Amino acid sequence: RLGVHTPDADVDCLVLAPPHVTRDDFFGSWVDVLKGEKRVTELHPISGAYTPVIKFEMDGVKIDLIFARVNNSKWLTEQRTKMATLPANNTPTDDDGATATAGGKQSPLLQRIEMSIDDSVLIGLDEASVRSVNGVRVAQFLLDMLGDDPVRVDNFRLTLRAVKEWARV
Repeated sequence: RLGVHTPDADVDCLVLAPPHVTRDDFFGSWVDVLKGEKRVTELHPISGAYTPVIKFEMDGVKIDLIFARVNNSKWLTEQRTKMATLPANNTPTDDDGATATAGGKQSPLLQRIEMSIDDSVLIGLDEASVRSVNGVRVAQFLLDMLGDDPVRVDNFRLTLRAVKEWARV
């Protein structure tokens, strides 16, 4: 979301579940579903971590799946409705929203859809769910603070890439 991913980076996914789905369901029946999927390898559910996560690879892509049980049913319904109103066959775009092309042909990338997670979502969450949601919220906050100035965004991304590379070494 911040636009500083590297080719070897994993995909971080946040599952926002309705109140009737528990963390035990996520680490129980959902892990069982993943175990049954032939394309999934390197499956490592880590339910006891500070921020519980299911790590796995699917089709060679590393994925970290984190879970938050959202008690705000109204917000979940609004998000579901918003997603349902999107066109089923949207125009492929790149990360900047421009039509994506590869060698003069349309790229298979679909339009990027961002969700905003406001503070009302935090009401009634347990600590693990708050930690799970906070990564997305911090990224959203940083992008909101940068505004629409492309120079400011580019400078931020360059600085963040440098810090991430420094931390890897």
